[in-house]
Amino acid sequence: MRKVFVLMLVGLLFVLCGVAAAFAAPTREETVIIGTTGDPSTIDPHATNAMWSNNITINLFDPLVRKVFDQAGKFSLVPSLATKWEQEDDITWIITLREGVQFHNGDPFTADDVVFSIQQYKDSTTGGAGFVQPIASALALDTFKVQIKTHAPYAILVLDMADIYISSKKYFEKVGEEGVNKHPIGTGPYKFVEWIKEDHITMDANEDYWGPKPKIKRAIMRPLKNDATRVAALLSGEVDLIYNVPVRDIDRVSGGANTEVKAIPGPDVMHINIDVTRQQTPGYKHGKNPFLDRRVREAFAIAIDRDSIIKNVYGGHAYPTGQLPIPGAYGYVEDIKPYPYNPEKARQLLKEAGYPDGFEFVWDVPQQRYFNDGPCSQAIAGFLAKVGIKAVLNMIPSNQYLSYINPGDKTTAFYGASGTGKGDIGYWYNRMFYTRDKKEGAGGSNRTHYSNPEVDKLLDEADSTADVNVRKAKLEEVTRILYQDYAIIPIYQYEEPYGMVKGLDFTPRVDAFIFDVQTMQKK
Repeated sequence: MRKVFVLMLVGLLFVLCGVAAAFAAPTREETVIIGTTGDPSTIDPHATNAMWSNNITINLFDPLVRKVFDQAGKFSLVPSLATKWEQEDDITWIITLREGVQFHNGDPFTADDVVFSIQQYKDSTTGGAGFVQPIASALALDTFKVQIKTHAPYAILVLDMADIYISSKKYFEKVGEEGVNKHPIGTGPYKFVEWIKEDHITMDANEDYWGPKPKIKRAIMRPLKNDATRVAALLSGEVDLIYNVPVRDIDRVSGGANTEVKAIPGPDVMHINIDVTRQQTPGYKHGKNPFLDRRVREAFAIAIDRDSIIKNVYGGHAYPTGQLPIPGAYGYVEDIKPYPYNPEKARQLLKEAGYPDGFEFVWDVPQQRYFNDGPCSQAIAGFLAKVGIKAVLNMIPSNQYLSYINPGDKTTAFYGASGTGKGDIGYWYNRMFYTRDKKEGAGGSNRTHYSNPEVDKLLDEADSTADVNVRKAKLEEVTRILYQDYAIIPIYQYEEPYGMVKGLDFTPRVDAFIFDVQTMQKK
């Protein structure tokens, strides 16, 4: 009897050890610690489009459609919570949902959750509403089918669906907005564990995930706002991955005993917009606006040595470009190259245009709004001066910059950045190049009063079609016109350098959801 009891006790101990092992915290080898540049303001997926909130969203929640990025930063769209989408007519879409999916608390995912989530985005007053602005209504047709109607024909609804993350209607009704922000639940590959503000957010792998099981068992996001602190944490092994390695530290991280740098072209393009329309322009005080002459604009564009700026100002960590959309985005044109550096031709063009001795104008530039914006604008001014164009830099503090240039009444030229991380340039083209005060919602960022009836027409046609291929073609036509018009002078596309420990398999995303832990693994 005693022997039997001992054997039973030993067996029980083995069972208990197995249970304990099953619930043991993930080891350091099973954990990835990410040093971010900021703490989220909220972890409610519908409340904001801020990057550090989005990096929690993408791990805890699933979108209707998922973007999958390759090593060059180009994306494709694959099913996620939506398995099929069909157009019933120009404004009506039928979305078929994935069956058998559960939220982290065990509640089933249904069409009601999709309708609820879209309404939550619509009701957001802190940035989330932009994700669903084209949607007029969403209706659950049955448990796994949703009808979405747009206000007008809208070709890129499926692209937008990649940014629509789904939360639980039932859970929200139980705990409210405050409860969701304290302990969010989704259907995503990771489950929320804790959030210690300004210290860390912890997420553990969802072992019941409907899709590929996460290889990283625990993810910890640590806000390390100071560049030096973030780099030191990586080099010491305190964190495994950091975003935005400062240019000055790239060689040090690349040469680290256990660290490396992975860099991809980022979503933002730095550019100069110039006034090519108004007869009199605020930044030129000697009569007719010289930029009305296309030869002057061409001279401006080819006077700038982009390769030299990228090498000497950015340490080689940027890419020259001749257009606003980035590769892979709708509106990008493969055969458009950066304007060639040709100072001799620039001088000749200025002479032909009636400016043999050049001219002087005021150029509005920000102070510390963009990375190295001061040295970059000074370098550009130096190149312009060599061909006779004297750019007087009007340096404006970062927090005052947009309010100064937005009205357009003081600006002849400005320095800015625009991104196509979403994958479609149409929004920015409508904001920046549609004739001001002509159509509600368009031209709001047209600070240099560009006006071209053909561009307006093409943008209207792009926005009024339900055919994504027609939209792409119209946006590409606009890209070609802007290039030929020299209405915008693109300088370079940012590089986004990530520092990581060796052996971490990580593919960066070119959007605002950059740390998709499900795609990571340690070798």
